[in-house]
Amino acid sequence: MLHKLAQFSLIAFLSILSGSIIHLATDVDRDYGLNKLFEIRGVRVPPEDVVIVAMDEASEFFFSETHSNITQEQLIDWRPFHAKLINELQKQSAKLIIFDLQFIQSFPEQDQIMAAAMQHAGNVLLSECIQKITLSNDKNIFAGRDDCSNRYRVPFINKEGETDQVDALMIGLRKIAPTHVIADAALDRAPFYLPDYVQHSSIQEAWLFFDALAENPSLPLVAWINHLRKNGLLLNIIPQNQAASAWLAEQRASCKSNPHQFALRETMNSSLKIKLEQLICDSDTRYLNYYGPPKSFRTLSYKTVYNGQADDLQGKIIFIGKLNRLFAQGKVDFFPTPFTNDQTGRMSGVEILATQFSNLLDDRFIASPFPPILIIVCFGFVTSLQLVIFRRSIGLSSSFVTFCIYAGFSIYLFNNGIWLPIVIPFWQLLTSYVIYFFLQISGLLKERKFIYNFIKKIFPQWADSIPQLPQLWNTQEERIERQNVQSICLATDIQGYTKTAQRLEKSGELRQLLKSYYQMLGQPIAGNKGYIANIQGDAMMAIWIDQPPATQRYAACIAALEIQKEVNKFNETSSISALPTRIGINAGSINLMCIKSAGSLFYNPFGDTLNTASRIEGVNKYLKTRILASGLIVTDLSNIMSRSVGRFHLVGKDEPIELFEIIGIGKLLTHPNYPLYKNFSEGLQLFQKGQWKNAIIIFQSILDQYGNDGPTEFYLANAQRHQQNEPANWNGALVLEGK
Repeated sequence: MLHKLAQFSLIAFLSILSGSIIHLATDVDRDYGLNKLFEIRGVRVPPEDVVIVAMDEASEFFFSETHSNITQEQLIDWRPFHAKLINELQKQSAKLIIFDLQFIQSFPEQDQIMAAAMQHAGNVLLSECIQKITLSNDKNIFAGRDDCSNRYRVPFINKEGETDQVDALMIGLRKIAPTHVIADAALDRAPFYLPDYVQHSSIQEAWLFFDALAENPSLPLVAWINHLRKNGLLLNIIPQNQAASAWLAEQRASCKSNPHQFALRETMNSSLKIKLEQLICDSDTRYLNYYGPPKSFRTLSYKTVYNGQADDLQGKIIFIGKLNRLFAQGKVDFFPTPFTNDQTGRMSGVEILATQFSNLLDDRFIASPFPPILIIVCFGFVTSLQLVIFRRSIGLSSSFVTFCIYAGFSIYLFNNGIWLPIVIPFWQLLTSYVIYFFLQISGLLKERKFIYNFIKKIFPQWADSIPQLPQLWNTQEERIERQNVQSICLATDIQGYTKTAQRLEKSGELRQLLKSYYQMLGQPIAGNKGYIANIQGDAMMAIWIDQPPATQRYAACIAALEIQKEVNKFNETSSISALPTRIGINAGSINLMCIKSAGSLFYNPFGDTLNTASRIEGVNKYLKTRILASGLIVTDLSNIMSRSVGRFHLVGKDEPIELFEIIGIGKLLTHPNYPLYKNFSEGLQLFQKGQWKNAIIIFQSILDQYGNDGPTEFYLANAQRHQQNEPANWNGALVLEGK
């Protein structure tokens, strides 16, 4: 009995100790366990009264085409268009309009127009900028959402008589209000700040109050209070001439100074009173109850609402902010959430703002009813007791069943917004098993030693015949070769890399530049279910395998377009050097060496299809294009814009291959340059038939009418050369001497 008590005490103590250390030292249950619970639970239906108006790619293209006289600086927050948008929403009787944008910079003429629309609407709320800085002797870390961080970066605190920032460890927050013309016209305004996602695996919590900023409430809470006021639920609670944000700050300060005597007026609904008191007096943060991946809310394009084409917005709460609807999310103001993966991408700040408001509307934040330490202690005691009381297999089975019941109960409660930790209890179970097996093996070894000594003493002639236990197991690397695997190969190459490398290698900047570059290239490949098979210097090779052929071809085209988009952004923001990138895509069979080692899977492809993809990439240099693909790629891809750029004898190839330029997503007929492409196609047909004079006329007319076009310039030069020197055995395909 004492032996079992000692075993129980040791297993329970170490189980509880290990669980407590993991809980105190890490956020594993928040960063992994909570994410897993969201994944198991799946999506929820968000409130139908919440609508997001997305400042998306289609709207950006629409305004850049229709308002070419507006400067790029004025287009940062789309201020010239907000007045009309507000008026359109007012026509449809939207209840509240919340802008998740910073209006810090002043544009007097536009500000007056927008302010007039806001005053007429009387229901517009604005976001205030919050900047956070960590000052230390070594470095200053400056953070803020979007352009709120760098566009208005100035020292927080200075030493008296000096211009340097304080040289001591501290963290500072400050709030920057919108320009006063717009701020004065708003119904209310409040900050909405999100932490730096680089330091968090996902955004789990959001602020209700910023106690470091004089108890300022956050924008979602202020929007919800204004929603209650609009519904007449706070009559005689908030003075009519007082903003909801100011009232909330006063109540928060009052509760913090005297929490035991704080109480709201009894005139309101009792359940609402209790909820408000809890929100005002409890923690300044809450765990968000996400409804699903990005775009879970009803989302309308900005231009759709702007042009009066949206309907069913009466009584809705409208959130306006930046949100990509077609391409992958950008790096600015997009954050990881529990639903983030390669397919869904990160969530925009305005969606997280709408999520927090909807949680207030539904009264469904994520909350833990018990202190985690209490659960750790109880679980450690129960599983340890089962392991000790029951016999070996029964104890192991019953403790595992206990964990399964607990995990199932946790999943059930999570559907109602109640969060119980699951990762740490599972860790405790494994710890208990390890200790239990260690004790069992120790007991067996002691028993074996006792038997061995007994036999050696009584029957010494038998001692040497006792078998020994195995000591080591060797693991080996596993190699599997697959032949004739149908694949799509995408090759990239950096234009002018040699000169760039020579210029940057001595300064040591080349390594950091390439590291950032390949990290940027990886996201479109992985996001479209491809594999990076090889990186060598300035060249990358990606492959798509084990998917339906049409799916692979489409995914490779989308990845190529997204790579070009990301490369353009990278080149615009890189302070070291631009890296213009050319892409070639080919389809065919490859040989694939799959190497399984240390739990990881590596692909080493080889074959002519990869070489051809690299050759196709090289043709871009002649045509001054960016993305070229073989004819096998674009066949039957009706939603990919492409145009034939001719047939070529590539280096090392006996048969000519027809190449296509990948232009974009959609129908080629809808592209603004469709007339150019159509005329080029006619000229190309004449060129391939050897009708040099007529081809020259068409190619020259294209350049005269539309300006520069790489393929047109290339074929004009070749047509003029062939007119002077007729090629022998002409078959319509050009011979390229180099890559």
